[in-house]
Amino acid sequence: MAKAGKTVSRILKFVGVLLIVIVGLLIAIPYFFKDKILDEAKIFANEQINADLDFDNDAVSLSLLWTFPDFSFSIGDLSVTGKEEFEGKKLAEIGDFYFTLNLMDAYNGIYTINGVTLSDANLYVKVLRNGKANYDIMKPSDASEEPTTVDEPTTGSSDMQLKIKYWEIENTNLIYDDRTAEMYVEAKNLNHSGSGDFSTSIFDLETETTIAALTVAMGKVSYLKKANIKIDFNANVDLNKKVYKIKDNSFRLNDLVLKLDGEVAQPTADDLKMDLKFNAPNTAFSEVLSMIPAAYTNDFGSVETKGDFKFNGYAKGIYNAKKESLPAFALNLEVKDAEFKYPDLPLPVKDINTKISVKSASSDLDKVVVDVSQFHVKIGLNPFDAMLKLKTPISDPDVEAKLDGTINLTELSKAFPMEGVSKLSGIIKANLETNTKMSYVNKKQYDKVQMKGLLMISNMNYVSENLPPVKINTLAMNFTPNNVDLQNFDLKIGKSDIKASGKLDNILTYFSRDKIMRGDLKVVSNLLDLNEIMNAAGASTDDTATETDPQDPSVATGMQDTTTAEELPVFDGFEFGMDVDFKKVNYDVYDIKDFAAKGSFSPVKAVLKDMNLVIGKVDLRAKGTVENIYAYLFSNEIVKGELTLYSNYMNLNQFMSDDGAAVEKTAEIKEVPDDLSQVESDLEPMQIPGNIDFALYATFKTLIYDTYNLKNVQTEVHIHDHILDINALRADAFGGAMAMNGKYDTQDPENPKFKFAYDASKLDIQTIAKEVGLSKRFLPILESVYGKFNSEFEIDGVLDENLYPDLGSLTAKGVLETFNTTIKNNQGLNQLSSKLKMNDLKTLDLGNTTNFFTIKDGRLNIDPAAYAVKGMDVILGGSHGLDNSMDYDMKMRVPRSLLAGNAAGAAANNAVSAGLGALGPQAAKLGIKLEDSEFLNLNVGIEGTVAKPKFNVKLLGASGKDGKGLAGQAVDAVQQEAERVKAEMEAKAKAEINRIRTEAEAQLKAEQDRLKREAEAKAKQLAQQAVKNPSSVVDSLKKIDPSKIIKDPSTILSDPKGLGGLLGGDKKTNDGKTGADKAKNPFGKFKNPFGPK
Repeated sequence: MAKAGKTVSRILKFVGVLLIVIVGLLIAIPYFFKDKILDEAKIFANEQINADLDFDNDAVSLSLLWTFPDFSFSIGDLSVTGKEEFEGKKLAEIGDFYFTLNLMDAYNGIYTINGVTLSDANLYVKVLRNGKANYDIMKPSDASEEPTTVDEPTTGSSDMQLKIKYWEIENTNLIYDDRTAEMYVEAKNLNHSGSGDFSTSIFDLETETTIAALTVAMGKVSYLKKANIKIDFNANVDLNKKVYKIKDNSFRLNDLVLKLDGEVAQPTADDLKMDLKFNAPNTAFSEVLSMIPAAYTNDFGSVETKGDFKFNGYAKGIYNAKKESLPAFALNLEVKDAEFKYPDLPLPVKDINTKISVKSASSDLDKVVVDVSQFHVKIGLNPFDAMLKLKTPISDPDVEAKLDGTINLTELSKAFPMEGVSKLSGIIKANLETNTKMSYVNKKQYDKVQMKGLLMISNMNYVSENLPPVKINTLAMNFTPNNVDLQNFDLKIGKSDIKASGKLDNILTYFSRDKIMRGDLKVVSNLLDLNEIMNAAGASTDDTATETDPQDPSVATGMQDTTTAEELPVFDGFEFGMDVDFKKVNYDVYDIKDFAAKGSFSPVKAVLKDMNLVIGKVDLRAKGTVENIYAYLFSNEIVKGELTLYSNYMNLNQFMSDDGAAVEKTAEIKEVPDDLSQVESDLEPMQIPGNIDFALYATFKTLIYDTYNLKNVQTEVHIHDHILDINALRADAFGGAMAMNGKYDTQDPENPKFKFAYDASKLDIQTIAKEVGLSKRFLPILESVYGKFNSEFEIDGVLDENLYPDLGSLTAKGVLETFNTTIKNNQGLNQLSSKLKMNDLKTLDLGNTTNFFTIKDGRLNIDPAAYAVKGMDVILGGSHGLDNSMDYDMKMRVPRSLLAGNAAGAAANNAVSAGLGALGPQAAKLGIKLEDSEFLNLNVGIEGTVAKPKFNVKLLGASGKDGKGLAGQAVDAVQQEAERVKAEMEAKAKAEINRIRTEAEAQLKAEQDRLKREAEAKAKQLAQQAVKNPSSVVDSLKKIDPSKIIKDPSTILSDPKGLGGLLGGDKKTNDGKTGADKAKNPFGKFKNPFGPK
C-alpha cells in the first residue's frame, strides 16, 4: 500500500508538473511565436485565394486557458482586396470577428459554436455583367476530380454536426450590386442577431434585424430609398421534411407594418413550394404615406392624416429558377377617403382614393393583369384623376389609360414638402387617353388606335438650389394616333432662352420596335449659357448629392463595369430631323455666335447638311456624315464618316489657351539641350482609335497654330486602323508655298511611328528663322542666312514619350535649292575670317545652289556641293547633329590676295605677315613659297557647335601665276574637285527627274484605271436602279458635280499646273529656268509617299 501510495503520489506530481508545463506552453508559444505564426498563416491564406488578405497581428487573439473547455478566437482590422477585374477594390473590411468553440464537443464530432460576432464591417459584393463575382476568390484545387474508391467501409459515424447557439452582426454596412440581375441593395448600419439549434432536425429560428437606411433598386426602378427597417422574424424549421413554417413576425418599413404567414417547403432540389400570405394589420393611411421617399420627412410624425387603407397579397405555387416557373401571386392596395397635411404647410391634400390590383394566375407572365381602376386626388381646388389597365403585356400589350385634371403648382408647393425648392408656380393641364393594342400599331391600323389629348404647361416657375431659375412660359403638345405635335415650347433657364416646335410620328413604335419613328424639331435661342447651367448643377449643396446612385454601375466597388452581357436591345427605330439656330452660346471660355445647323440623325446615319458658327475670331462652316453610330456605341463596331470644314480664319491657339484668346504668337527661342531626351514637354503621344474610319477635308483661308501663320490651307486627313494619314496638305507659308503628305501610326502605342514628306516652294529663310522656334533650337545658322529656297524632303522615325523623335530611328532624304542666298553676321564666319585675315568671308554671296541631304543616326548629312564665292572655288559637305554639333569639311581654292585682307592691292609682305603668316609653317613643310603663289588650296575642318565653332585650317597646295603647281603640288586641285562634284550633282538631279517622271506616269495610269472602274461600277448600279425606280436615276445624276469630272487625266502629266503648281507644277526660279531643269516634287497629287512604289 505504501508503495502504491508513493506511485500515486509520483503520478499526481507528474500530472501536476505536466499541467504546469502545458499551461506555460499555452501562454508562452503564442507570446513568443505569434507574429511568425500569423505571417505564415497570411502567406498560406493568400496562396489559396485570388485576392489579397491582410490583418493586424496585434488584433488577433486566441485563448483556451481562460475559456476552457471553450476555445475562443478573435481577429480585427481584416481586409480582403480583389484582383484582376477587381484590382484594388475591397471585398470586405472587418473591424472585429469573434467566436467561441466547445473543444470537448468538437472531439466527439459535434461543433458547438457558442457565439459568433461580426462588428464594424464594410462588405461589398459586386457581380459583373459577365457573371464574375468579386466574392468568388477561391483558387481551383489541384487535386484530381476523380472520385476516391474505398475498399472497406469504416466503422463509426462520419457525420459532422454543427450547433450554433447565437450569432450577431453589429454596425455593418453592406452593398450588393449585381449587374446580371440589374439589382442594387445598400444597407447602412445593419444590426442583426439570431439563434437556432442547427444540430437538431426540428428547431426554432429566431432573428431580429434593424437597418438605419435601406435602398433597393431593380432595373431602373427604385423600390426603397433609405427606408428605416425593423424585422422580427421567427420560423419553425424541419430539416427532415425541409419545411419552414412562419411563426410570429413583423416587418416594418418606415411606418408601414406588414405581417407574413404561411410556409415554404422544398420537395425537390430545384423546387420551392410556397404558400405565403401578407397583409398590413393596421389601416392608418399614414403608414402608406411613409413609403413615399419625398413624403417621409423629419417631421413626418407631426403630419395630420385621415382615411384608411388595405394592403394584402399572396404567393402560392412552385418556384423553379431552372424551369423559370413562378407561383401565382396577387397584390392589392386600396386607399379610401384619405388626406394628409404637413404641420408647416397651409394646404392639405384631400380626397385620396385609389384601387390597385396586380394579379397573375399562373407562371405565364403574359397573363398578368395590372389594374389601376381608380386614382383620385384633390390639391387645393383642382382634382386630378387617372386610370390604367394592362393585359397580355408580353404577347400583345393591351393598354387602356387616362389622365384628366389640373395641377396648380403653387397649391402643390403649399401642400407637399419640396426640399431645396424655394419657388414653384404655374399650371399643368392634362387630358389624355389611349386604348389600343400594340398589334394595331405594328399593322398601322390607326383607325383602331384610340389616342388623343392635350398636355399644356403655362407660366411655370421653378427655383431650386441645383439649377438657375426655370420658367416655362408655354408648353403645348397635341397627341393623335399617328403623331405627337409639339405646337409651342417656350423655356427660360437662368439667362438662357429656348423656343422649340416640331412633330414626332409613330410614337407608339417605341414599344413595337418594328417601324421607324420619325420626327422633326426646330430649336431657336438668343442665348444659351451652358456655363451657368452646368455650374449650377455641379455646385449642388444638397446633402443627398453625395449619396450613392443606385443606377451608377461603378457603385459598390468604385469601378466601371465594361464587361458585356445579353441585355434588352437599344431602341434604334427612329430618324429625327433637326434645325437649330442659336444666336449666342456661352461654353467654357468660348463665346459662340450665330450657331446654325441643319441635319438628321438616326442610329444608322447622322447627316450634317450645313453648320455655321463663329467662336471668338474664328468662323467655321461644316457639313458631313457619320455612319454606323449605334453599332459603334453599343457593339464596338467601326464608325465611318466624313466631314468637310471651311473657315476664313482658323486660330487653333484659341482652343489651346486657358482664356480662349485667339492670340498670334511670336516664336519662342529656348536654349538647346545637349540631350534631347531630357527636353520636357506637356505633350504625350496621342493614340489613334482603331474602330474609327473617318475622313476630314478642310479649307482654311488663314490657319494659325502656335507661331505658324499659314494661308490658303487645303488638307485631306484620314483616320483609320490606329493611323492618321495626311493625304494632302497645301499652304502658303513663310513667304512661299508648301505641300505635305504624311502618316502617324500608333498601332504600337508605346512606340508611335511617323512618316512625312513635304514639297516647299520659294520659302523665305529669314521668315522661317523668325517664326519657327524650332529653327533656333536645331538650325540657329538660319538667323544669318538670307534668301529663298525650294525643298523636297522625306523623313520617318519613332517618337518618344515627349513627342520628340528618337534620333537613332530617324531616316530622311531630300534636296534643297537656294536662290540669291547670302550668309552674313554669322559668328562662325566672323571667327574664320579673323583666323585667316579674310574680311570677304564675313559676307558670303552663294547665289543659287542645289544641295542633297540625308538624316541618319540623328545627324543631318549634306552631300558635298561646289560653290563659286568671290573668286573662290568652295566645296562644302559634312554633317550637322540635331544637338547642334558640327562635322564639316570645306575645301577652298583661295586667291592669295584675299588672304591679305585687302584685295585692292595689299603688299605681299603685309599679306605674309597677316593671313599668310598663319600658313607659313605648313607651307615650309611642303616646300612652298607663299609669296610666289597666286592661288592657295585649303582644307578647313569645322567642328564644335554653331554657338562655339572650332576651325582647323590645313594648306593642301598652291599654284603660281602661270598656273603651274609649286613644290610638286597638284595644279588647281580644288578647282578640279569642284568640277567633279558639280558633274555628279547634275547627274544625280537628272536621275531624280527621270525617277519622278516614271512614278508620275505610273500614278497616272493607276488613277485612270481607278476612274474607269468607278465609272463602270456606277453605271452598273444606275442600270440596276433604273429597273426598280427610274426617277431615282435622274436624282442621282443631278448630284454629280461636272466640275469634278476630269475629262482627260493625261493633262495632269502634261500640265501639272492644274494641280496647283505645288505638287508637280513648274517652279519659276530666279535664273529664269523652269522646274524641268530642276528636281521635281516626287509625290504627286494625294499620293502617299510611303506607300508601295
